[in-house]
Amino acid sequence: MRTILTILIIILLMTWQPLSSRAAVTITVDRRQVVQPDFKGFNAVYHAFCYMPEAEEEGMDNTSRAVEFQRLSSSGLEIARTFYRPNWAMGDWYWSRPDWQSTRMQALYKWLAAMQRRHITVGLNMGWWFSRDVIWHHDQHLPAYPGDINHYAAWVSESLRQIIQTRGFSNVKYIFMFTEPGAQMGSLPGGRRPWPYYAEVLKAVDKRLRADGRRRLIKIVGPDTSHGRGWLQRAALKLNKVIDIYAAHSYHPRNYAQWLKLAREIKAETAATGKPFWIDEYGLPNLRLRRKALYGNLLAQANAAFLNAGAQSTFLWMFNDQYYPYPLQYFSNKDDFSDGLHKWGLFPWLPRNRTVRPAWYVYTMLGRLLGGLNREVYKTEGGPELYAAATGRAHKLSVLLVNGSARRIDFRLKIRGWAGSGLYSYLYDPQALSGKRPGDKIIPRHWSLVGAGGVLTAIIPARGVIVYSTKRRNLSGPPLLSNGADINLSSGRQIKASSSVSAHPAANLIDGRRLSYWQAADNDRRPWFIVDLGKVYWLRRAEVCPRVDRRDKIGAGFPASYILTTSLNGNTWRKAAADTDIHHPSAAIHGLSFTSRQARYVRFSGIRAAHATAMEIGELRLYGAELKNKK
Repeated sequence: MRTILTILIIILLMTWQPLSSRAAVTITVDRRQVVQPDFKGFNAVYHAFCYMPEAEEEGMDNTSRAVEFQRLSSSGLEIARTFYRPNWAMGDWYWSRPDWQSTRMQALYKWLAAMQRRHITVGLNMGWWFSRDVIWHHDQHLPAYPGDINHYAAWVSESLRQIIQTRGFSNVKYIFMFTEPGAQMGSLPGGRRPWPYYAEVLKAVDKRLRADGRRRLIKIVGPDTSHGRGWLQRAALKLNKVIDIYAAHSYHPRNYAQWLKLAREIKAETAATGKPFWIDEYGLPNLRLRRKALYGNLLAQANAAFLNAGAQSTFLWMFNDQYYPYPLQYFSNKDDFSDGLHKWGLFPWLPRNRTVRPAWYVYTMLGRLLGGLNREVYKTEGGPELYAAATGRAHKLSVLLVNGSARRIDFRLKIRGWAGSGLYSYLYDPQALSGKRPGDKIIPRHWSLVGAGGVLTAIIPARGVIVYSTKRRNLSGPPLLSNGADINLSSGRQIKASSSVSAHPAANLIDGRRLSYWQAADNDRRPWFIVDLGKVYWLRRAEVCPRVDRRDKIGAGFPASYILTTSLNGNTWRKAAADTDIHHPSAAIHGLSFTSRQARYVRFSGIRAAHATAMEIGELRLYGAELKNKK
């Protein structure tokens, strides 16, 4: 009996394998088969906002701009797609009264110069909303149709003259014709429907640019629609003489298979034209997910799918969190707009936070290793839950592998048509990020030998992303964002004040809206308020926002001086920051950085300005992190 038991144990030990170990998945890269001969990189929607008055009002300055531009240069981005609207030159006036030296146009020129110095190509959105940005002057169409279209076409042409020919910004090479025109934002001339009107507008623009000798300056990208039946097919049939690059997107896909299906549909609907197609936007509409390490894996899945379908370029929505200019200043909605800040980026608003979200590292892996202009995309064959894509040119090669599963996968990578002896490997491991500290290497690099016949074997961790490349790059970068570090900790908390008027209570200070404000009683000469965060946090920054709800009341009631103190128990207070001798308050926020400290309570105490009848403040924002993240 003992002998039989011993034999069974030996058999079990010989045949047992760990649960995580399975047969290796074979991944094939065939350099002899080119899917896309002219790939133009992993790009992004990155708006020309950093010199705008609204951005500077929220704390943007030369120091923060320098950081933003440095990250842009280090990301591998080749093309920046930006918001651009008629009111930047026209204000709210008729088409015939442009000001090409307006504050907003000068902000655009500064941004374009920064892009040009960094060799970044620009795609201008010629208006954002259709038909609102065709029909100008307080969003009402001109009395005599087709005057609206003619004025719009003239504005497009003159914009290109002012920007490219007069000021020399030859890095502007594309114009995007609105965003999601099928959604129809704005009124239409009587009796017209969105698609015929859109086609008429694009034909008028093309005709005007040709008449003015400017059509050669740019390529037209359209219809930039949220993918749905009709618009792409119609554009391919009716506008092929106008559109140079077809573009569409959808925010419904959630995994590789769904993104691949989307891209293949876009390709199929435009294939007969023989022209390239772009994925002009992509991302996932879930703020909490975008803050997590998993989002990096999903961005890699999306781009692997887009490459394999033959997309010429992809544009992430968005490169970074940005404050929008009028008319979206102070705008909030369920699409993660918060008081004018659109929180879809790879890193938070720089004036208040210098860290990055985990997906930043995947984006820079893609851009710096697989990206670059004039690269070929090669045919790949992956396995279940392990997706692959590859780019290169001549002797250069980069291979992307994405593990879409929650388990590690053993794989065998076979490269056909390449005779190299080894590749550098770069790993993004979401599970390992939680233990990273400032200064730790987020993306380790190793040399991996490629065996006979172009074969390489290895293991990819759960939800991991690996890039094998002939490029040797240092992918170190900014520290990772701590949980809650980009969240306004004061929003919706408990608050009490020395006094308030009923129409403007203290709760307005923490409602997340700058268009509301707190007003102390007229007889309260030294008003104060205290915010209770509910528990102890690490605090490191505060922002005091003046009143901005009316143009004639901007900065009204702001204190002549104030002090900010913090407390753990509500009894013992410690000074954090102060400001004195405030004589001419504006809409600009007062950003207060201080030594990181633990606090549950924050007290604001001010002295009313001599000329004010009562103290008025728009908002108090507080930033820091959970205690477990330690500063």
